[in-house]
Amino acid sequence: MKEILKKGSLFFLALFLVACGPSAEEIAATYVAQTAEAATNTPTPTNTPEPTATSTPIPYDLTLTILDEEGNAIKDGIVSVVELDDAQIQTFDDEGQVIWNDFPEESATLKIVAQGYLSAFEEITLERGENIVSVNLEQDPFGLLLSDKVEEGEELIFIEDFQTGDEHFSELTGNWQVVEDVENPGNTVIQIDQRDSDFATAAFGPDEMLENFVIEYKFRWLEVTPFTGNEWQSMGFHFWNRYSLETRPVNDGYYGLLDRSPDPWVSPVEFQKYYRTGDWYTVRAEVNGEIISLYLNDRLLSKYKNLQTGDPDGNDRMFGLFALPEVFGQFDDIVFKIPAK
Repeated sequence: MKEILKKGSLFFLALFLVACGPSAEEIAATYVAQTAEAATNTPTPTNTPEPTATSTPIPYDLTLTILDEEGNAIKDGIVSVVELDDAQIQTFDDEGQVIWNDFPEESATLKIVAQGYLSAFEEITLERGENIVSVNLEQDPFGLLLSDKVEEGEELIFIEDFQTGDEHFSELTGNWQVVEDVENPGNTVIQIDQRDSDFATAAFGPDEMLENFVIEYKFRWLEVTPFTGNEWQSMGFHFWNRYSLETRPVNDGYYGLLDRSPDPWVSPVEFQKYYRTGDWYTVRAEVNGEIISLYLNDRLLSKYKNLQTGDPDGNDRMFGLFALPEVFGQFDDIVFKIPAK
């Protein structure tokens, strides 16, 4: 009897729980709602786009060839980009070329300068990739060609014909000015006017001793001061902080070698020479150790065989032009070189 009552109690308890609990439909609805809520609260992953590679543009490559009027390569000169304020100056190579692997501009103006030729301006517009440009330069009728002034085996130290309108001395003191030769339009020279002024110099070449060298230049007097005594009016070339190639128009005129190391100065070589005002004269000196050969207008005048070393620490620059007070004259076509061995 107890077993029957126990089973009956469990049966009625089950019926009570079923009657009081949620229906199957309610359970299903609750599940769906919870699932939807969970889906809403879970963030949806976003797809991050892959970065797009930026292509590098092809550079402007330029090969510039500089030729003379006959089509021969010009091996010495410089090229600058006008728009860049000469910030990218390039020199010609042995093939007469200048090569840019990445030219900085699409369009530009090139300034081309070569010794003995008229300067040229070339406007260029480039395409990406390889560009080849050739420029023919016209010879300057008043310019110095290296092929005429530098022989095989010689080493050029300095050359200046002033045809660019500038001077390229390393140091200047005094009243120097590049001017046009009024008697030869198109020819430019450098003028020195020391009337009422002090000693003037125009330095070029190295600061160290050169035991062997050749110097050549033109000069002329524009005005000679009418001295009445033993005044000294002179201009020329000085070297080794000791010697000068001297030209004097006063007291009948002189040409020679001046030694400035003793006090007073002495002239171990001196020739009397009258200079006609306005006429050009050419000085040439060849120094070989203790020997100097002096030329005037291509004529050998003397060989002096007792040159002595100067003071390398002297106040003057080692090589250059000079002009004493009261000088009014001009120089042109300077060539300074080391002879072949």
